[in-house]
Amino acid sequence: MEIASTAAQRLDPLLALVAGERAWVDGTGAPAGRDRSAALVQLVGLTAALTMPAGRLASMSDRAERPALVWASAALALVGGLALALPAARVLAGRGRRGEGLARAVGRRALAGTLLVAGLAALSPAWHQLTLWPLGLALAGDAVRTAWLLGSMRPPSQWWRRFVVSPVHLGIVGALLALAVRGYRAGGLLASILPTYLAIHLTVAVGVLMATALEWLRSAGDGELAAADARGARRAHRMMAEWLHDEVSAEVRSVRLRLATTAPTHDEFQRMIDDLDHELRVRQLEETFRSGRVRPNEIVQAYIRRAQNRGIVITEWPAREARPLDLGAAVGHQLGRAVSVLTTNALNAGATSLGFAVRYEPGAVVVEVRDDAGGFDWDDVPDGRALSALREELGPDALSIRRVPGGSVVTASVRTTAQEPQDHGPHADRR
Repeated sequence: MEIASTAAQRLDPLLALVAGERAWVDGTGAPAGRDRSAALVQLVGLTAALTMPAGRLASMSDRAERPALVWASAALALVGGLALALPAARVLAGRGRRGEGLARAVGRRALAGTLLVAGLAALSPAWHQLTLWPLGLALAGDAVRTAWLLGSMRPPSQWWRRFVVSPVHLGIVGALLALAVRGYRAGGLLASILPTYLAIHLTVAVGVLMATALEWLRSAGDGELAAADARGARRAHRMMAEWLHDEVSAEVRSVRLRLATTAPTHDEFQRMIDDLDHELRVRQLEETFRSGRVRPNEIVQAYIRRAQNRGIVITEWPAREARPLDLGAAVGHQLGRAVSVLTTNALNAGATSLGFAVRYEPGAVVVEVRDDAGGFDWDDVPDGRALSALREELGPDALSIRRVPGGSVVTASVRTTAQEPQDHGPHADRR
């Protein structure tokens, strides 16, 4: 996801948080798990804050005790709370975040926040304003998502200090002092502004504490992911070392043993090297399968190279994939088995040229192998051979044989929902 980091860096850090994440998002993208956790904290805080009007109204036993001002205050708080909750609910649901202009984002959030705070303050007179602390949870959930998105914000532990010296706090103090003059004339400076001022700082303190906790959880999660990546890398290195020892070294020792016990001709020696090359390529495919994703052309290429090593002319190559399809390990194994059977079948029948084609159909990947080995029909394939076993594995309609002048075209269709294939033993036999 792209962010407008340059504009954010030019803005005061606190004001960048006030603008919210939607002011800095360019495009859309699925939110991460940590963002959804922060959104949940925000929704919990807003829900807890909005229960205040319900409690206030429920405490009034008589309809006459519920003046129109109380109902209007409750409505303002509800509208403002819902306006702030909808973006967080979208993030919690895993939907992409929509960007908007800076001025529009600040204006929308300022209006929604003013409605919410004004409504709740009107319903919580005097010292009851201290019950507005759940807004701190909402502030924390919203602010940390924005800070994570920007990636260069100060730690939450410094937010309170920044808040105290920020224009936002100084403006609040100025407004409270202006109101206090009127409140003092009416009968008490302390009772006029102290509850509100303490409520603001309590809300900010709760927000800072929750933001610090969320940041700590994020850091701990990132540390665990980094440790898991390191363990995965070490495991991959060990597997590679074992492969070099068990597979490559074993094949080299086998070739060395045959050279020591026999006097191979040049052609026989070349055949040994070609067989070793093919075994290593097949083993490389196995490692690719272990990664969980493989592309069809990667599978076919190993068997094309095998045919080339035997002097076979390749008359047709798989087309370059405009939009490569990544197959799962199970489907990749089954496609690899199909290509192996069809290729070995043609080579054992005496083919001197082969053509390979790969295409995609709804729910399946299809591979074709064309040979010049004289052609055959299903009646020529004995039961129990690799080709008949492959037909049973893929399904009777998934494997077809078509005679062409001088040879045949065998087509295998592998479902992309295929399960892990069973081991049917060697498949180097012909019809």
